[in-house]
Amino acid sequence: MNLADVAKTAASVGLTALGTALGGPAGGAVASTIARSLGLSNANPATINAALGDPANVVKLKQIEASVQIAQINADAQGVKAVNTTMQAEATSEHWPTYSWRPFIGACFGVLALFAGLAVVFTYGAAMLGKPSAAAFANLPGMLQGIAAVMFTIAPVLGVSAWHRGRMQVEQAKANNGTGT
Repeated sequence: MNLADVAKTAASVGLTALGTALGGPAGGAVASTIARSLGLSNANPATINAALGDPANVVKLKQIEASVQIAQINADAQGVKAVNTTMQAEATSEHWPTYSWRPFIGACFGVLALFAGLAVVFTYGAAMLGKPSAAAFANLPGMLQGIAAVMFTIAPVLGVSAWHRGRMQVEQAKANNGTGT
Protein backbone atom coordinates (compact mmCIF):
# COMPACT_ATOMS: atom_id res chain seq x y z
CA MET A 1 0.00 0.00 0.00
CA ASN A 2 1.23 3.52 -0.83
CA LEU A 3 0.10 7.12 -0.36
CA ALA A 4 -1.84 7.05 -3.66
CA ASP A 5 -4.04 4.29 -2.18
CA VAL A 6 -4.54 6.32 1.00
CA ALA A 7 -5.42 9.35 -1.14
CA LYS A 8 -8.13 7.33 -2.92
CA THR A 9 -9.51 6.11 0.41
CA ALA A 10 -9.53 9.63 1.84
CA ALA A 11 -11.37 10.96 -1.21
CA SER A 12 -13.87 8.10 -1.07
CA VAL A 13 -14.85 8.97 2.53
CA GLY A 14 -15.36 12.64 1.67
CA LEU A 15 -11.94 14.03 2.56
CA THR A 16 -11.29 15.44 -0.90
CA ALA A 17 -8.79 18.14 0.11
CA LEU A 18 -6.74 15.70 2.18
CA GLY A 19 -6.96 13.10 -0.57
CA THR A 20 -5.63 15.58 -3.08
CA ALA A 21 -2.85 16.66 -0.71
CA LEU A 22 -1.88 13.05 0.02
CA GLY A 23 -1.57 12.34 -3.69
CA GLY A 24 0.58 15.43 -4.28
CA PRO A 25 4.26 16.20 -3.76
CA ALA A 26 3.76 16.92 -0.05
CA GLY A 27 1.99 13.61 0.54
CA GLY A 28 4.52 12.37 3.11
CA ALA A 29 4.19 15.52 5.22
CA VAL A 30 0.40 15.35 5.00
CA ALA A 31 0.48 11.70 6.07
CA SER A 32 2.63 12.60 9.09
CA THR A 33 0.21 15.38 10.04
CA ILE A 34 -2.77 13.03 9.74
CA ALA A 35 -1.03 10.40 11.86
CA ARG A 36 -0.18 12.99 14.51
CA SER A 37 -3.74 14.40 14.48
CA LEU A 38 -5.23 10.97 14.97
CA GLY A 39 -2.69 9.90 17.59
CA LEU A 40 -1.32 7.08 15.43
CA SER A 41 2.05 5.57 16.30
CA ASN A 42 3.42 5.98 12.75
CA ALA A 43 2.60 7.49 9.37
CA ASN A 44 2.67 4.19 7.52
CA PRO A 45 0.17 4.30 4.63
CA ALA A 46 -1.46 1.04 5.74
CA THR A 47 -1.94 2.40 9.29
CA ILE A 48 -3.48 5.65 8.03
CA ASN A 49 -5.68 3.77 5.56
CA ALA A 50 -6.98 1.55 8.37
CA ALA A 51 -7.64 4.62 10.53
CA LEU A 52 -9.76 6.11 7.75
CA GLY A 53 -12.12 3.15 8.20
CA ASP A 54 -13.15 4.53 11.60
CA PRO A 55 -15.99 7.09 11.22
CA ALA A 56 -14.79 9.00 14.32
CA ASN A 57 -11.41 9.59 12.65
CA VAL A 58 -13.11 10.72 9.45
CA VAL A 59 -15.20 13.24 11.41
CA LYS A 60 -12.10 14.55 13.18
CA LEU A 61 -10.24 14.95 9.87
CA LYS A 62 -13.27 16.65 8.26
CA GLN A 63 -13.23 19.16 11.12
CA ILE A 64 -9.52 19.80 10.53
CA GLU A 65 -10.12 20.12 6.79
CA ALA A 66 -12.92 22.65 7.43
CA SER A 67 -10.69 24.65 9.81
CA VAL A 68 -7.98 24.88 7.15
CA GLN A 69 -10.50 26.05 4.55
CA ILE A 70 -11.85 28.70 6.93
CA ALA A 71 -8.31 29.89 7.63
CA GLN A 72 -7.66 30.16 3.88
CA ILE A 73 -10.86 32.19 3.39
CA ASN A 74 -9.92 34.51 6.26
CA ALA A 75 -6.41 34.99 4.85
CA ASP A 76 -7.88 35.83 1.43
CA ALA A 77 -10.29 38.32 3.02
CA GLN A 78 -7.39 40.00 4.85
CA GLY A 79 -5.51 40.28 1.56
CA VAL A 80 -8.48 41.93 -0.15
CA LYS A 81 -8.89 44.29 2.80
CA ALA A 82 -5.22 45.31 2.56
CA VAL A 83 -5.56 46.01 -1.17
CA ASN A 84 -8.70 48.06 -0.51
CA THR A 85 -6.95 50.10 2.18
CA THR A 86 -4.04 50.79 -0.17
CA MET A 87 -6.34 51.88 -2.97
CA GLN A 88 -8.28 54.20 -0.67
CA ALA A 89 -5.04 55.79 0.49
CA GLU A 90 -3.94 56.25 -3.12
CA ALA A 91 -7.26 57.81 -4.10
CA THR A 92 -7.01 60.46 -1.37
CA SER A 93 -3.33 61.24 -1.97
CA GLU A 94 -2.27 64.80 -2.68
CA HIS A 95 0.38 63.74 -5.19
CA TRP A 96 -0.80 63.27 -8.77
CA PRO A 97 1.44 60.26 -9.58
CA THR A 98 -0.05 58.37 -6.65
CA TYR A 99 -3.70 58.88 -7.56
CA SER A 100 -3.30 58.85 -11.35
CA TRP A 101 -1.22 55.73 -12.01
CA ARG A 102 -4.21 53.38 -12.22
CA PRO A 103 -6.08 55.50 -14.81
CA PHE A 104 -2.81 55.79 -16.76
CA ILE A 105 -2.41 52.01 -16.77
CA GLY A 106 -6.02 51.70 -17.97
CA ALA A 107 -5.33 54.07 -20.85
CA CYS A 108 -2.20 52.10 -21.79
CA PHE A 109 -4.25 48.91 -21.79
CA GLY A 110 -6.74 50.49 -24.17
CA VAL A 111 -3.96 51.62 -26.52
CA LEU A 112 -2.46 48.11 -26.53
CA ALA A 113 -5.84 46.59 -27.31
CA LEU A 114 -6.26 49.08 -30.17
CA PHE A 115 -2.81 48.22 -31.58
CA ALA A 116 -3.54 44.48 -31.38
CA GLY A 117 -6.82 44.94 -33.21
CA LEU A 118 -5.27 47.17 -35.86
CA ALA A 119 -2.40 44.71 -36.43
CA VAL A 120 -4.88 41.93 -37.14
CA VAL A 121 -7.17 44.10 -39.27
CA PHE A 122 -4.35 45.49 -41.44
CA THR A 123 -2.63 42.13 -41.87
CA TYR A 124 -5.79 40.26 -42.85
CA GLY A 125 -7.23 43.29 -44.64
CA ALA A 126 -4.22 43.39 -46.95
CA ALA A 127 -4.62 39.68 -47.60
CA MET A 128 -8.30 40.10 -48.45
CA LEU A 129 -7.57 42.99 -50.80
CA GLY A 130 -5.18 40.82 -52.78
CA LYS A 131 -1.85 42.08 -51.46
CA PRO A 132 -0.87 39.45 -48.88
CA SER A 133 2.51 39.78 -47.29
CA ALA A 134 4.20 36.60 -46.12
CA ALA A 135 6.39 38.64 -43.79
CA ALA A 136 3.35 40.28 -42.16
CA PHE A 137 1.71 36.92 -41.57
CA ALA A 138 4.98 35.50 -40.24
CA ASN A 139 5.41 38.40 -37.78
CA LEU A 140 1.76 38.64 -36.66
CA PRO A 141 1.92 35.85 -34.02
CA GLY A 142 5.03 37.37 -32.44
CA MET A 143 3.49 40.85 -32.37
CA LEU A 144 0.26 39.59 -30.84
CA GLN A 145 2.16 37.47 -28.33
CA GLY A 146 4.15 40.49 -27.16
CA ILE A 147 1.05 42.66 -26.91
CA ALA A 148 -0.84 39.90 -25.09
CA ALA A 149 2.00 39.43 -22.60
CA VAL A 150 1.87 43.11 -21.67
CA MET A 151 -1.94 43.08 -21.57
CA PHE A 152 -2.03 40.01 -19.30
CA THR A 153 0.38 41.76 -16.97
CA ILE A 154 -1.84 44.84 -16.76
CA ALA A 155 -5.25 43.12 -16.73
CA PRO A 156 -5.19 41.90 -13.08
CA VAL A 157 -4.34 45.39 -11.85
CA LEU A 158 -7.20 46.84 -13.85
CA GLY A 159 -9.61 44.15 -12.66
CA VAL A 160 -8.87 44.72 -8.99
CA SER A 161 -8.93 48.47 -9.46
CA ALA A 162 -12.26 48.44 -11.30
CA TRP A 163 -13.84 46.08 -8.78
CA HIS A 164 -12.82 48.24 -5.82
CA ARG A 165 -13.82 51.45 -7.62
CA GLY A 166 -17.24 49.95 -8.34
CA ARG A 167 -17.69 48.95 -4.70
CA MET A 168 -16.65 52.42 -3.59
CA GLN A 169 -19.20 54.02 -5.92
CA VAL A 170 -21.98 51.73 -4.69
CA GLU A 171 -21.14 52.54 -1.06
CA GLN A 172 -21.06 56.24 -1.87
CA ALA A 173 -24.45 56.03 -3.60
CA LYS A 174 -25.92 54.18 -0.61
CA ALA A 175 -24.51 56.82 1.75
CA ASN A 176 -26.05 59.59 -0.34
CA ASN A 177 -29.41 57.76 -0.41
CA GLY A 178 -29.69 58.55 -4.08
CA THR A 179 -29.70 62.32 -3.51
CA GLY A 180 -26.81 62.86 -5.91
CA THR A 181 -24.84 64.92 -3.42
